[in-house]
Amino acid sequence: MHIFISFLLSMMITLLVVLTDTMEALVWVVDIFLIIFIIAKFYLYPRIKVDFFNIVYIGFLFLIYVDINSPPQQFEASIELEAAKLIVLSFFILLSTLLIRQEIHNTGETDCFIPYKVTLGQKCFLFFLWGLYLVGMSPAAIEGLLFGRHSTTLSGSWTEQYYTYLVAISYVLPGYFALIYKKKLISLKTLLSLTVPIFIIEISTGTRFVFLFSFFIFSTFIFDFENLKKRNVLLIFLMFLSVSVLMKDVRSGGIANDEYEQALIEKILHSEGLLFYFSGLVKYYKSHEHSYLPIQSSFVTYFYIPRSVWPDKPQLVGSWILDTGVFNQNFSNRHSGSVTFLGPFYSDFGYVSLFLVFWLGVLLSKVEKVYFINVRKYNLVAIVAASTVPTLFFGLRSFNTSMLTFAVICFLTIIYALLGFDSKKLVR
Repeated sequence: MHIFISFLLSMMITLLVVLTDTMEALVWVVDIFLIIFIIAKFYLYPRIKVDFFNIVYIGFLFLIYVDINSPPQQFEASIELEAAKLIVLSFFILLSTLLIRQEIHNTGETDCFIPYKVTLGQKCFLFFLWGLYLVGMSPAAIEGLLFGRHSTTLSGSWTEQYYTYLVAISYVLPGYFALIYKKKLISLKTLLSLTVPIFIIEISTGTRFVFLFSFFIFSTFIFDFENLKKRNVLLIFLMFLSVSVLMKDVRSGGIANDEYEQALIEKILHSEGLLFYFSGLVKYYKSHEHSYLPIQSSFVTYFYIPRSVWPDKPQLVGSWILDTGVFNQNFSNRHSGSVTFLGPFYSDFGYVSLFLVFWLGVLLSKVEKVYFINVRKYNLVAIVAASTVPTLFFGLRSFNTSMLTFAVICFLTIIYALLGFDSKKLVR
């Protein structure tokens, strides 16, 4: 039944998307199938609340739906329609694939409250990272809160690479502290004193990606998403709503910018420019050949090689596409465009990338099984498992950036494990 429904839906959406000849018609098709897919999902899996299907579905609504309803109109209509079709098909192929999975039974909180000691090396590691982050990011947070995200602190005396390393620390630190708290090794007061400063800095610097990424890992251990009461769901939603509004102000000139005004709904739901950047990519390859080699789609495997060692190391597609002349505007040196998760695959393989998206969905269904089995165990595997959800959500926006973040989390977790944290029961 699962395979039949998935196949039927994927064939129907593909046929109708291919046949549409206007953006308005495409929006109608998307509206209809968004309803059909969510009905099919809850018919097949009525009990699961936080799963990869829901993450992709919500990601489409927040990242893509706004764009196709209000296309950028910066390119030929045919280019933007083709780009929108490719993006829509890639998302619905993922959704169709994620409908096919075996029943997954959460193994629960296995040995999650067995007491253990945190070694001196682990304590030093944690507090070194915590202190480094607070000292390094506090000036940027203050300036970002007052004058906007792209302040002189980030673009002047600091190198972008150093800033990237500091930000990477904040992805997992709250998760580590929450894990220790759930092991009953620190009090709630201590937990808040360690994590709240990190969240305040993340909000002040104006990058929602960082805050939402780290907060989701943190909240995975604090809340039981499968059994949340409606009141708690409402409180979490209102908190994220408030943070989104505040961070939109920070991104747009800081709270000291009296000239900045924008409607509340536009602060919450605004275009991320994904269709704009992907349309530029589609236009570029109208006059250039695809490599048909995994240059962009495998970037995470060679990103760590310094350019001093490999001067010709490829740039991210979201960076080099801005310098090709397909966009009728200038961009700052630090700017990069988000070309959706399809962008790197399309850059390498063209329309064949849609076939690869299917296998990406198959891989995600396997990862999802690992997520459900391990996420409530409160061990280091759970840290990595919890990070797969924000990796997936933000990977829909920028595949390579999200994968690089995931690689950093895995690297720090390995170091953490080697220092002795939960070393005897890392996997159980």
